[in-house]
Amino acid sequence: MGNVLKDRIASGAAAVLVREGLQNWSVDRVSRHRRRALVRASINASIVMERLDAVVGTAAWSDSYDIRPAETGSVTRVQCSLTILGVTKQDVIEGDIGQQSTRELVQQALRQTATKFGIGRYLEKLEGVWVDYDDERAEPLETPTLPEWAMP
Repeated sequence: MGNVLKDRIASGAAAVLVREGLQNWSVDRVSRHRRRALVRASINASIVMERLDAVVGTAAWSDSYDIRPAETGSVTRVQCSLTILGVTKQDVIEGDIGQQSTRELVQQALRQTATKFGIGRYLEKLEGVWVDYDDERAEPLETPTLPEWAMP
């Protein structure tokens, strides 16, 4: 059942993500002169939830979180448990609360755990793309397109 579930979620979610343009392009780093940025394709937590709702239905999946201070300083540890059609997978992330809110860490944990089911995993295979960058607005000036192999 695990492979059938994974295939159903991954193929259905990936196709809809691309077709509806629901991937994000996140700035990975900015050039020394701050005129260019390396961007990478990603998805956010709300997209993961929307896709799960669309592919398996709202009653067929659930998520839970264990949030606690890590062993050092201001670092927080977030463990996400994601259950889809009775199959549960987990992942753990750590982040500095001084730099990220707990909500951001929870969202990151959900995205990361969802990749274990194949949701958005293909985006990790994409290389970053350098684009023009507006340093004042802290955002890319253009949106790259996905390569042909990443389209459904």
